Amino acid sequence: MVEVMLAKQDIGYQIHYLFRPVGTRWQLTSIADESMLGGTG
Repeated sequence: MVEVMLAKQDIGYQIHYLFRPVGTRWQLTSIADESMLGGTG
């Protein structure tokens, strides 16, 4: 799967992928973190 490949390449995406089952709450948190960090990673 492309998602798995991206996960292996990007640590940030990997963390997001691992916590994906948590639900939309993590997704919203991830977006907020990316905004505060200026999209680093």
